[in-house]
Amino acid sequence: MSYRPRGLVFMRAPSMVAPVEPATATRPPQRPDPSILSEAIPLFFIGQNRDGFWVARDVEGRVGGIFLRKQSALKFADKNAPPVGCAKLFLSGHFELDIENKGNPLVVRLGAVKRVLKRLVPTLAAVVGRRRDRTNACNKFF
Repeated sequence: MSYRPRGLVFMRAPSMVAPVEPATATRPPQRPDPSILSEAIPLFFIGQNRDGFWVARDVEGRVGGIFLRKQSALKFADKNAPPVGCAKLFLSGHFELDIENKGNPLVVRLGAVKRVLKRLVPTLAAVVGRRRDRTNACNKFF
């Protein structure tokens, strides 16, 4: 069964993204100008955070969540919008959730594990490389 989002979906067309200021960790993006999107239409921002997980956030900051899959973020937006659906604006760059996570609670922990592993992998690779070099040096004599 394929999923089709209800309501309007704004892609990364230059004319649609230009009025939106970029998101930062301290300040969420601004709603597009009313000439582009009516104030009467509910809006969700959809994007990826620094760990590559999908973030969905209501423009007013009432509800938001972090998800493993893009489709889950889109379903979350539809579920938390009024019965008529909502507009979804896809953000480029990193977009961090600045309110309580109402999405997948495990994703936050996965992000922390991913960051720790990212720091450890170069260290582990260096240790394994040194051991391999020592083994190769010993094998030259036998």
